[in-house]
Amino acid sequence: MFKKFIVIETKYVGPTNSNGSKINASLSDKSARKSMSYDHALSGEINHALAAQCLMNKIDPQCVYHRVGYADAKNGHTFIFEARY
Repeated sequence: MFKKFIVIETKYVGPTNSNGSKINASLSDKSARKSMSYDHALSGEINHALAAQCLMNKIDPQCVYHRVGYADAKNGHTFIFEARY
């Protein structure tokens, strides 16, 4: 059986004069992206995980994804998901 793995990189973007803080999530090949406002009531790790999950839902809302890997990166995180159809 073929397994499909997807790598998502997230990055914290600080506030500007006109916008609040946000998390940018993108596929490792940069073919899809999603931004989400940073929720200061949550931890940084949860904000990054939610941004990654929002991108997964944008890519294929019918698929169930299971997180199989995680690593810290400069100003963000890297998540590895396995697609389960």
